[in-house]
Amino acid sequence: MIADHLVFYAIAVFILMAIGLIFTMLEFRNMPTEKQQDEGSPKSQRDGAG
Repeated sequence: MIADHLVFYAIAVFILMAIGLIFTMLEFRNMPTEKQQDEGSPKSQRDGAG
């Protein structure tokens, strides 16, 4: 009887973890690369001028 409920909890936790993994992959896929981040920073402008 209790084991039946645990199966539903396990399925729910698995679905929530899968959703979190999908969102994490989407976030890292849309993150700008290091070159794109450095182009706009003042530090890279100072390094190029010196």
